[in-house]
Amino acid sequence: MAQSPHNAPDMTAEALQEMTSREVPNDTIVAKVNGQPVYVSELILLYEDLPPQYQQVPLQDIYEQLVARLIDRKLLATEAFRNQQLEDKETLRRAQFAVEDVVLTAFVSQKVNALLTEEALRADYAELTADMDGMEEVEARHILVRSREEAQALIKQIADG
Repeated sequence: MAQSPHNAPDMTAEALQEMTSREVPNDTIVAKVNGQPVYVSELILLYEDLPPQYQQVPLQDIYEQLVARLIDRKLLATEAFRNQQLEDKETLRRAQFAVEDVVLTAFVSQKVNALLTEEALRADYAELTADMDGMEEVEARHILVRSREEAQALIKQIADG
């Protein structure tokens, strides 16, 4: 049986304030479902997976809804496993693809972050701007109109002030 967010361990107002004001350990328990803990790290994953407009909402404003959604997710997943969904070849194929996607994304991110150091970025910027020395800087401003007559009328209007 799932505990509601109000009855979950570490769900005091102080714990919520702590979680929203600073880093908390990823192993902090926010709820229990059938005796199994639901961790703050899972809550963060769910929050990060929200559409951008919902990520603008402060976590404390949608915290209870996120915990309730995590509880529902855990209950449904438990039922899916109980119904042997992993025996379905299509489900297994999709699960394998999802795992590969997560691992690939983490791998590429790690490699890119290792290359994008402050020093490397500064060196590339310096090289790029050095190549621009001596280039003529051009400033262009345009007003697009449909006809020559309209353009001439605008030029006269601008000249007249």
